[in-house]
Amino acid sequence: KERVIGVVNVTGLRGDGTYTQPDIEFVQNLVAQAGFVLANAELIHEIIAARDFNATVLDAVPYPIVVLDDGMRMVAENRAYRELFSTPSFVAQTTPLGVLPLALSSREVVRDSLSRIARGKEPMKLYDLSGVTPDGTRAVYDFTLCALENAPRGARYVVLFEDVSRKRRIEARIMQEDKMASLGIL
Repeated sequence: KERVIGVVNVTGLRGDGTYTQPDIEFVQNLVAQAGFVLANAELIHEIIAARDFNATVLDAVPYPIVVLDDGMRMVAENRAYRELFSTPSFVAQTTPLGVLPLALSSREVVRDSLSRIARGKEPMKLYDLSGVTPDGTRAVYDFTLCALENAPRGARYVVLFEDVSRKRRIEARIMQEDKMASLGIL
């Protein structure tokens, strides 16, 4: 009603060349329905474009990110997660925290922390949680946990994590070398 989106050309009139009231009402209803369909198609296109943009932004982040629902099941992930951890989606979507490469004790820390941020809404950083890499070796992860408000599809939490195993090994080696140097062993 607020803008013109097309033109309807009605031809083929028979008889005396005038349109009856039922003819006019039929065309008006037809045009209204066509306008409704076109407006819905535009909205769907905008929604798809917004979803694609959000996925592009999420995939641009170089750290693995997952989005969890209230049951701690994954509802979305970014490319960095998919490349690093090839967890089958049916496992990730049915196993609470099953998408996080953590030892059981670390999973409990994350679960408790997610419950706390759900109440307080403040992001939380967790350091040095033990876990495993996709090839099964031990790993150390730092996590950033955030609660989502008014998110679609039951999304409740965003979890960003970074494998800091290499950094921690280097730090340990430097500390060991410092100790040895202070004792005069080097």
